[in-house]
Amino acid sequence: MNTSGDKRVSRKRLLIVLSIALVAIFSVLGVGCYLVYEHPARRVQKDIPVHESQRKGVVLLNLHINNDGITLLKLNRIDGAPPEYLPQAYDYIAKMISNEGELLGEFGFNDPRIVLAEPGSQGPTMLKEADFDLVLPYYDNAKKVDIYSGYKRLISIDI
Repeated sequence: MNTSGDKRVSRKRLLIVLSIALVAIFSVLGVGCYLVYEHPARRVQKDIPVHESQRKGVVLLNLHINNDGITLLKLNRIDGAPPEYLPQAYDYIAKMISNEGELLGEFGFNDPRIVLAEPGSQGPTMLKEADFDLVLPYYDNAKKVDIYSGYKRLISIDI
């Protein structure tokens, strides 16, 4: 029998099994594996506790977005309950920063230029520009809101 051919086949199988095992281990650990890399705009920090300075009320940012970036049109503080942001993938992240530079909260939102369509239509449409409202929780000690796309800060708004 040809034992050298059998040894080559077993080595090849062993290498394949080891490669799969390493990919699985790196995937679980998130170490150096492109399969589990998550762009920062695609995640929202889920474990930021509710800050003691948060009270009922919201900051309403009326914004404009186009290919050049995001601009502030109007800012208001309104009484009422803040919205609940669910953990999921988002296109943009709004970070509420305190007077001391502490992160008070991260809030994700998707691109408002994408208009979803009814069933049977041609599908989502991407507008060139759009005005939209971003509603964030109010904090007594909030200094600013920074809006990011990935690692790039698009705008910093003083509160």
